[in-house]
Amino acid sequence: MNKNLQTVFHYHETTKHSHQRYARSLGYMDWATQPNPFREYKDTQKIKLPLALENSTPPYVLLDEELPSAPLLLESLSQFLQFSMGLAAWKVSGESSWAVRCNASSGNLHPSESYMIMPPLLSNAKSTIYHYAPKNHELELLAEFDTDFWQSQKEGSFIVGLSSIVWREVWKYGERAFRYTQLDAGHAWQSFVVSAKMLGWKITRLDNVTHKNITQVLGLDQESRFFEDEIADMLLMVSPETVDASLSLESLLHDIPLVFKGSANKLSPSMQEWEIIPEIEKATSVDEKARTKVENYHVEKREPTQESKEVVLNRRSIHVMDKKESFITKEQFYMIMQSVNGSLDAKENSTHLVLFVNRVKECESGLYILVRNKRDLEDFKTLMKRATCKFNH
Repeated sequence: MNKNLQTVFHYHETTKHSHQRYARSLGYMDWATQPNPFREYKDTQKIKLPLALENSTPPYVLLDEELPSAPLLLESLSQFLQFSMGLAAWKVSGESSWAVRCNASSGNLHPSESYMIMPPLLSNAKSTIYHYAPKNHELELLAEFDTDFWQSQKEGSFIVGLSSIVWREVWKYGERAFRYTQLDAGHAWQSFVVSAKMLGWKITRLDNVTHKNITQVLGLDQESRFFEDEIADMLLMVSPETVDASLSLESLLHDIPLVFKGSANKLSPSMQEWEIIPEIEKATSVDEKARTKVENYHVEKREPTQESKEVVLNRRSIHVMDKKESFITKEQFYMIMQSVNGSLDAKENSTHLVLFVNRVKECESGLYILVRNKRDLEDFKTLMKRATCKFNH
């Protein structure tokens, strides 16, 4: 076993909660060092985006259908960003206020940042790299450059880059923070997928790139521009059609400027030090290209729904539920489960889901495990106490 993999397993075991103890964290909220939830780049040109609240969107039920592709314009780009990483609402309690965003985040801490690598657009004759600033719904211009890369791409294509500021999660969750950061990166990715579908666009995660490549494209290797570390996560090609995940970015990488404009705002006056966090960041930032096997799955016919934007903008965490109203039917529950039939796992669904089921009509409340491949079913049966478990096929 190589050293990086050993570090990953060590981190997983060390940061698990158990019946005897919680994983290590500060144990209280250090409000003096609470990170700013909004990244901004100083001394950059800002492009204000038009709000898309009045735009009509397809019913949510139709998002898995083949919808006509919208042209790549300022207005469509604005909608794409607003209904993925944008603000859905502001909440107020006493003298405190905080934003709720379209992309889900553990603890509403939002470690994920997004960047746009664009062909000549927005009255700019050059290719550009922008940071999306959701607080003011605007783009911040970080780089301009010439490249032949877009000539071989479908018209209307561009690239989204995702990164994470782990400190935002460390502040609350201590050693477990990297777990939540990875979870939120997945939330951000799929938020972009949903928002793209509203416009008839396709998203492909680019796997023929290394961590170093992504870091270069997003300018995160320019350490003097940052106080807190920001780590690269993934690149997504957005296009009117699905592209090859092994697409080469060689010509683009060759033309990326060595120095970007602007410096990132300082999110906290100081930071807590957790030795295990930089260790796991380094171990998972290896320069190996991703190998992803994407399996298609059949989506059952769904019931009519409201507009996509209404579904996205009204996403909330559940704190208190009305016992008389907060239930779903067994058919609706099974429909949700249909959505995880597919896999991004080359080992074919080796990740199984643990579900707390409550207030589902005709389903007994309790703890369920959705076993996603038959290979592991017998192992689960062996490990569990038959006196307390029921196995359904």
